[in-house]
Amino acid sequence: MGTEVAKVCHTLGMQVLLHDPPRARKEGEENFVTLDTITGTADIISLHTPLSKAGEFATFHLADQAFLSDYKKSPGSLMRPGEVYMIPMLFYTLKKPERSVS
Repeated sequence: MGTEVAKVCHTLGMQVLLHDPPRARKEGEENFVTLDTITGTADIISLHTPLSKAGEFATFHLADQAFLSDYKKSPGSLMRPGEVYMIPMLFYTLKKPERSVS
């Protein structure tokens, strides 16, 4: 799913930032960025990841309060079921006075 979204975004002229630690390990890190880079620069974040509660690449509550607090821009989109991002933290982040959602 994420690969297809990236293709569409590229077609629309968007710069796509990829963060996928298992793929980066397998394919080489040069085409991937850190989550800090994404939260610092992205206008839109689209999460396409399997839910994993344990292990080196756990995704359970990946987009937690720290992730959302580090997001420098107001989220245009955060897509993925609630297990990956903490829904109460999403609403908390969107309600912060310095954020505006259009």
